[in-house]
Amino acid sequence: MEKVRFTVAISAYNIENYVKRAIDSVLNQTFKNYELLVIDDCSTDSTVEVIKQVVGQNAKILQIGNVLCFAKQISRASIHVCHNF
Repeated sequence: MEKVRFTVAISAYNIENYVKRAIDSVLNQTFKNYELLVIDDCSTDSTVEVIKQVVGQNAKILQIGNVLCFAKQISRASIHVCHNF
């Protein structure tokens, strides 16, 4: 597997009808040297379940769930971002 060159982050809040499409859009790109973070912001619908279903099928995706606000999401996500360019 090639070295990760960049990170794509998807922030999700109550988007159960759209989150799979957003994830698939990233996964279907021809460039593959990336990691994907899907960050849930305490969704109250089934967004988290949809994310878990997709994450379970692809090791390139890291789910970060149930954080309290966007600023905390970014802070938490930055811990996981690859800095080796």
